[in-house]
Amino acid sequence: MYLSHKSKNPRSLQMLGDVVHILICVAIVVLAVLAFLDPSGNSFVYPVIFFLAAVLNGVEAAGKLRRVGKKKNQKAAGIIFGVAAVALLVLTGISALSVWRV
Repeated sequence: MYLSHKSKNPRSLQMLGDVVHILICVAIVVLAVLAFLDPSGNSFVYPVIFFLAAVLNGVEAAGKLRRVGKKKNQKAAGIIFGVAAVALLVLTGISALSVWRV
């Protein structure tokens, strides 16, 4: 009977989310330092920074929306993170067009 009840460990999913957050945040910081050191020479990193921020917000939105059944206020937070992810994707496209069009 114990073997028939299979579910993913929520702690391992939470740890995976934390590792993804840490890696993306470190990458954003490194790219931001590169962008500030030489803005014209490293202008190609701006779309990458916006894209990584959109991925970060998308992962957070998915996590919040997955927990909607447990906490009712998570739905609004998930929607806000999702809207921010879409806005950052739009900024990614705009910055990519302006930087890579040259």
